[in-house]
Amino acid sequence: MSTNSQLKRKKKKGKEKTSNLKKSLELKKQSKKQYNFNKKLYHLDDHTESIYRFFSEEWEADALVQGKVWLSTLNKCRAYEDAEQGDKDEAHLTYNSGYLVGDGDDRDFVRQAKQAGVKISSGSINCGIIDCVRTTSIEDAYVLCTTLEFSPEKLSEKFGKYCVEITDPIGFFHAVSISFEKKLQ
Repeated sequence: MSTNSQLKRKKKKGKEKTSNLKKSLELKKQSKKQYNFNKKLYHLDDHTESIYRFFSEEWEADALVQGKVWLSTLNKCRAYEDAEQGDKDEAHLTYNSGYLVGDGDDRDFVRQAKQAGVKISSGSINCGIIDCVRTTSIEDAYVLCTTLEFSPEKLSEKFGKYCVEITDPIGFFHAVSISFEKKLQ
């Protein structure tokens, strides 16, 4: 795996955040221009704050710090009975158009209609769309679950008392994606 991110093991010590193990992954920097992502990488909305991954076993946290990553699937996550660990509607998006009126030459109207699953041809006039609902979903995909907050008091019972802080989520995501794609080739 390649990244310039730093991963840190985190442990609960009172209510303060402490870093008991700081290991940097010494990995090559690769830019998007140097690697062909084949349009398989998705944008992370420029999220630059740390994210966290909790584990039940210490060896699992150590393995992540060493660059070993286990991925799950959406279907497996959907199947969890515990609502905090799984969500049957994971990776489903429902869009309701509401009330839309416009012409085929109105870019915003055409874009909103497309989100609702309605194609508007250029030159169309006086078009109306009322409460058109469209649900799209990703059937299955590989996922790596993390959290935005370091809250061992809330998360350790269910997800484990060992935690890794991922300080560069975008770099980490790119590195995992590159490594995964190389293994598929």
